[in-house]
Amino acid sequence: MELRTMEIIRAGIKSDPTITPAERARLVALIKTGGTSPDNSGKVNGPRIYQRREAARLAGRSLRWIDSIARRGLVRRVKLPGNIRAVGILAADLERLVQTSTVAAEGARHDKQNLH
Repeated sequence: MELRTMEIIRAGIKSDPTITPAERARLVALIKTGGTSPDNSGKVNGPRIYQRREAARLAGRSLRWIDSIARRGLVRRVKLPGNIRAVGILAADLERLVQTSTVAAEGARHDKQNLH
């Protein structure tokens, strides 16, 4: 952002008597960083959402598998307001599913070793 633009924004914010000096400093810092808040390092509040392709890659599976587990209700599809199609699936659901399947696989491997 150009210096002149920043000066104009700073003057506009300074002219509003309802904005406290602390709020003014926070707003200027927010504008300087391009909209990411310096206090939370750009982290977004709310649940993490994986797109189908990313979820398939993380799980080591195909897109068809991701669609199948979503259809069966093992993971939740996330739809944004006003959208018909889902934007992805909840990361917590996928991580829980992968974790439980990993634990189950390790348990089966352990049982198989004990039989021999």
